[in-house]
Amino acid sequence: MKTPIAAALTLGLLSAACGNDPEPTPTAAVSTPPTSAAASLQSLAPGTLPTSSPGAASGTVRVGIASIRLEGGLAGDISLLLLATPVVYSPPPGATAVVWTDGLQTLGIAGDSFVGPLDTSATLSLSLQVRDGAEVVALESTAGECSINMDTAIVGSFAGSFTCRGLSGATAAGVALSVNATGTFSASG
Repeated sequence: MKTPIAAALTLGLLSAACGNDPEPTPTAAVSTPPTSAAASLQSLAPGTLPTSSPGAASGTVRVGIASIRLEGGLAGDISLLLLATPVVYSPPPGATAVVWTDGLQTLGIAGDSFVGPLDTSATLSLSLQVRDGAEVVALESTAGECSINMDTAIVGSFAGSFTCRGLSGATAAGVALSVNATGTFSASG
């Protein structure tokens, strides 16, 4: 036996799916108080489509550039001129999850937005995927191997630099590497 809410929801979904009702009938929605992780979620009536609203301080970025210098187990200079999608960025006290790429190699920074220097940790990571000849080596810092200095973190723009010592990784053949890396990055809307 269906409850009245389930019956109304089923009827609303069927009407919207069949196209018989040009305006979907609103039904009761259960909502919970927003939390920091769910603050941007919307409650929608059946048959309506979600919309996107950047809000007052979204800080959306669309273009970016990063440069990396590698020393130690890998050596070389890398320029990354594109941002991979999806891009998540909002100024402090927001979040950052941005990846710069050249189509094969990447630099990624993920964690809470901030200004100033911070070491990588369980809540702030820096990752690199760099070429070693024909193969790509993955290096990740989540335990203080890298220090990230965010010089600018405002709506629509951020920029900074990083220094990493003793990043460990391995080639596909299993050869262990220890890499030092420095670099700069920026992104803007």
